[in-house]
Amino acid sequence: VDSVTELLGDSVGVQVQRFGGLGGFSVATIRGSNPNQVTYYIDGVPVNQAKFGLVNLENLPLSNVERIEVYRGFAPSQFGQSGIGGVINLVTRTLKNRTQIESAVTYGSFETDKENIIFAKSGSKWAGHLFFERFSSEGDYEFDDDNGTPFNLADDEQVDRQNNDFEKYSAMAKASYTGSSWRAELMGDFFVNEKGIPGIGNFQSEIARLTERRGLTNLNVQNRHLLEETAEFTSNAYFVLNKTHFEDRKGEIGLGNQDQKTETNVYGLNTNFKYYWLGTNQILNLFLQAQREDFEEKNLLQNRTEPDRYRNSFT
Repeated sequence: VDSVTELLGDSVGVQVQRFGGLGGFSVATIRGSNPNQVTYYIDGVPVNQAKFGLVNLENLPLSNVERIEVYRGFAPSQFGQSGIGGVINLVTRTLKNRTQIESAVTYGSFETDKENIIFAKSGSKWAGHLFFERFSSEGDYEFDDDNGTPFNLADDEQVDRQNNDFEKYSAMAKASYTGSSWRAELMGDFFVNEKGIPGIGNFQSEIARLTERRGLTNLNVQNRHLLEETAEFTSNAYFVLNKTHFEDRKGEIGLGNQDQKTETNVYGLNTNFKYYWLGTNQILNLFLQAQREDFEEKNLLQNRTEPDRYRNSFT
């Protein structure tokens, strides 16, 4: 398995749609829902964007993922924003009680290469985890171009795919401290994807580009020994930043010339309280969450900034 897209494609009840080749745009649906009805989390922190609601699976690196939880339909209450279609939660690697170093280098056709390194070190009460990955490809493969005339074979030719390159950078840092009853973990996740938009079929583009940036910070605090170990408490304070820059000044993609920047800021705080009632067979659960999303959009061609939009939600 090379990507989150391929892994989810083998899951029961999950359908994956690819729009392009390696590194292209990919979305998942659960049990026939729409892609924007599936809610995505990284370690319990929501990453769906306010404007589109979609998440590109190719922007979720697999190398640092320990497991993927798929909830088809109803999701546990610790996911306050349960989507209509379900929930997909990516759980990153846990901090082991040892020193660990992993490194890998991959190279393939069309100047495709991937490098990653993972370093983890821990003591009796503390642990640290660092992850970095770079993934790129030119994507200049040959394909049959019918020149827009499928019934005229005389003008068919083999051409190279243009403007199909991408370069991705992923980084994550974790630090945790475990006491006698409390545990705290601070996590920072960063992602950058800069790629060309190649166009459709023989209508190839030359300069259309898309740049995506994501930053995620989360402070997780847990206490599993409340009320003589019959209750536990978990809280997350998180901030998610998403930036996109779509540049198509020649109008090669879509309608008209475009050069737009968008920015979404998400601030949230949630608390989950579990009480083990009548032993461990019945659990009484209380979940509370407050979240604010700010959205900004700027048209660089017209030097115009759209009015700021925001959304407050309480669960």
